[in-house]
Amino acid sequence: MQTLYDYGNVIWESEQFIPTGREAKVVGFAEELEARRLIFSVNERAQFDFIVTEASLQEVVARGQHGYTRWVHEVLDAWLVHSASEEGPISTASYERPGSVSAERTLQK
Repeated sequence: MQTLYDYGNVIWESEQFIPTGREAKVVGFAEELEARRLIFSVNERAQFDFIVTEASLQEVVARGQHGYTRWVHEVLDAWLVHSASEEGPISTASYERPGSVSAERTLQK
């Protein structure tokens, strides 16, 4: 989510990526941004959602960046509003890994 927040203009607005600072030293970073841009262009038709877990929200808050924290809360709010029309529990399962969404957990409305 940090990359989406920091480079949303490149990913969603197709602005040119001009590497400076730390990202200029990351091999393949420009290609990763382009791949994300292409994925999100598919999303215009696929309509997938971001799900913010409790664990990821805690990581975001611990980072201490107010604007980023506010943005992640907005992503969470958008998902909650969108998912309110769904019936039954909404599975947040994707894969098992420490700090990720557990296949055993679901969010209840």
